[in-house]
Amino acid sequence: MNFPISRSSMPLSSRLLPAAALATALLVPAGVLAGGFSVSEVGSRESGRGTAAAALAISPSAIFYNPANIAPQEGLRLQLGGSGLMPRWKHTSLDAQPVESQSKTGVITPPHFAASYRLAESGLGDVALGVGVFVPYGSTFGWPSDWLGREEIEDIALTVFEVAPTLAWRPHKLVAIGASFRYLPASVYMKQGVRFGGAQEGSVELSGSGSGMGAAAGVTFFPLDGLAVAFAWRSSVTLKMEGESNFHFDPPFDTQANDRDVRTEVPLPHNFRIGLAYEPLKDLSLSADFEIQRWKSFKELAVVFVNPDGTEEVSASPRNSKNSVLFHIGGEYRLAESFALRAGYIYDQHTLPEETLNPAPPDSDKHVATLGASVYLGQFGVHANFSNVFFSKRTSKTNSLPGEWNGAWPGGTMAYIFGLSLSANLDLAAPIGTRPVTAPAASATPTTAPASPEDGPAATPTTSQQP
Repeated sequence: MNFPISRSSMPLSSRLLPAAALATALLVPAGVLAGGFSVSEVGSRESGRGTAAAALAISPSAIFYNPANIAPQEGLRLQLGGSGLMPRWKHTSLDAQPVESQSKTGVITPPHFAASYRLAESGLGDVALGVGVFVPYGSTFGWPSDWLGREEIEDIALTVFEVAPTLAWRPHKLVAIGASFRYLPASVYMKQGVRFGGAQEGSVELSGSGSGMGAAAGVTFFPLDGLAVAFAWRSSVTLKMEGESNFHFDPPFDTQANDRDVRTEVPLPHNFRIGLAYEPLKDLSLSADFEIQRWKSFKELAVVFVNPDGTEEVSASPRNSKNSVLFHIGGEYRLAESFALRAGYIYDQHTLPEETLNPAPPDSDKHVATLGASVYLGQFGVHANFSNVFFSKRTSKTNSLPGEWNGAWPGGTMAYIFGLSLSANLDLAAPIGTRPVTAPAASATPTTAPASPEDGPAATPTTSQQP
């Protein structure tokens, strides 16, 4: 990011760069790096099948993908887990003698928790309450202190939680609807290099916090046994962030290290999903989602700086983002009553043009291969997933840091992701060991699910009794 020289003895670039990096740091996602700076990986069962989950009613993590889908799930459902993400990027300069830099390797561990409870049936249909706590944005990664882009970013530590209380209703066996309120508190730490006075260098650390609020809603239709069609929406959210900058210069320039308060607003886009889930065989379920994230409204990042005398300065960093399209496909095969395997694929389109591509983090088309497995122990389940994120090579044409970006792991891989979730179905009145039904078509007064997989789905099946 380049800024003009100001009237102050310290270049405006030294004063504005940290706050711009504060907002840029918010663009670092956890889990699968989806279009823009979103993430779509929550819950090992959903993640193992490519997060094609808008039409799935298999766990309380449905709160994240489509809140309507907790309504068909019987009893009290609990899920607790986390992911381990290992991202790594490589930058190659466009010089006659190219210089290659690799980001440092670290492990990021965003957790997730979800719970849902379906109230007793009544003449008004099934009503369910739920709450989800996720980390949809969050990362910890860095670059060597002497790399070419140290004035763009060195280290970032970001956490954005989402707390989502949810209400869902199934008034008829053919349809379920749901809605969530979303509260997103956030905190960030950043360190980067600063150049001033021509050849002099220093560093700056910045910490900030803030929050935003939004909503989510969804509807799922069950036109046939074993078939579900869903529409889900997550609203735009504006994160209002405030922070402090702390400069570090060697003498005699340390007298120019005037720390300043900064603030900015980071817009998160509207998100739309269309999902389909189908159970062609008793032990096989398939699902697919088409997703649009409306990043086009994110044209620039405006940062406000509060000087010691109380005056304010504003700088705008261009983004010129475009809308992102994602495809999710996946499936699950139940090998036995207590064991299931999953696989999936995600295509994730980039949003930033070459002119605004930056290292915090770089943005590219991504192809994600996913695998997963579950072991069921009565009313409890253990679920694991693995993802390999392939990063398409891109060329940056920014004035501050031109060059080629690629994944630094072998084969152009940008990140490895490991996930583990524990689940429980505490509806003690339900039969133990019954098989999940991907797209339930329960009546408003539910029938009994089959007691074993050999029985096959009932004529009017209820939801899964398996955790």
